[in-house]
Amino acid sequence: MHVLDVVEIVGALTVLVAFAAAQAGRLRQRTVTYQLLNLIGSGVLATIAMVHVERPRTALINMFALSTGIAACLALLMVHDRPFSTGGFTLEPAALREIAVGE
Repeated sequence: MHVLDVVEIVGALTVLVAFAAAQAGRLRQRTVTYQLLNLIGSGVLATIAMVHVERPRTALINMFALSTGIAACLALLMVHDRPFSTGGFTLEPAALREIAVGE
């Protein structure tokens, strides 16, 4: 399994996690979190599709579009204070410390 295959699976899972969370009622479709997950996942999948086409110009344009989309996502994340804290699932630093101590 190549790195590109792993990235493709992660992109698909990002879209599926957003959909599953919306269907389970844990995430509303109009939230920034839902939109960001869909944008990142679909951008990754579109970029991988263009890489497989093996046309350098098309891949370059798609990479530019993906990097612009990621920059927009990062800007939205910086504007909203704690966008991933909704839905009842948060990860506190104490949980990370427990994992680190357990190893």
